[in-house]
Amino acid sequence: MRPTVSKNPIRLAAILIMATAHPAAAHISLESTDSLWIRPTGIDVRIYMSRGSADAVIAAPGETVTIVRDNFPAFQPRLAAAGPGLLLLTTADGKTLMADAASAALTDDDDICYQLHYPLPRTLPGELTLHARYLDKMDEGHVGDIHILNATDDQLALGEVRAETPDFAFKIPAVAATAPPAPATDASPAPTIPKLDPGTSWGPWGFLGGVILVVVILGLLNRGGRARKK
Repeated sequence: MRPTVSKNPIRLAAILIMATAHPAAAHISLESTDSLWIRPTGIDVRIYMSRGSADAVIAAPGETVTIVRDNFPAFQPRLAAAGPGLLLLTTADGKTLMADAASAALTDDDDICYQLHYPLPRTLPGELTLHARYLDKMDEGHVGDIHILNATDDQLALGEVRAETPDFAFKIPAVAATAPPAPATDASPAPTIPKLDPGTSWGPWGFLGGVILVVVILGLLNRGGRARKK
């Protein structure tokens, strides 16, 4: 999801002037959008910028880079390699979060979308400071719109960064860690088999019944013996 960013007339005028001054670049913009999602699995970042701005990010001193749709695959590895250096995320105690994944894609609008992933800080909740390092290579007047969101796209913070003010501090909430699902088990209890203790579990009536049974058997045996004598 790319947040909708309102553009004021001054920014629009500057964009038109830059587009006229740089005919070789199909899309020059003085605005980028930095969106950070705070999720249980980490911090997912998307940075949208024009191809002209992305040219400046990867161009070496004295090199002219012009990214268009046809040659994008050739520049994609360089764009992805530059991704981790676009932002600097620092915790309140001065520790830097390092991106552990980065990619770059060309959008339907012919903009460049960087996708980055950072691990969560060890201490939550807390505060992070975003330093937009890419602004050092942008044209004068470039503005980066910052959107901080949670996993359900609720906005936690909103701001902007410029070359003269490249830092943006924001609160990061506590989020529950994602645990792998437990293996399926049969939750039904095992059947209980009653245990009988002979001579005690039946009580006195059980003992009396056993005596009567013995008497009946002896009587039958005695009757059978008299019948054979006759």
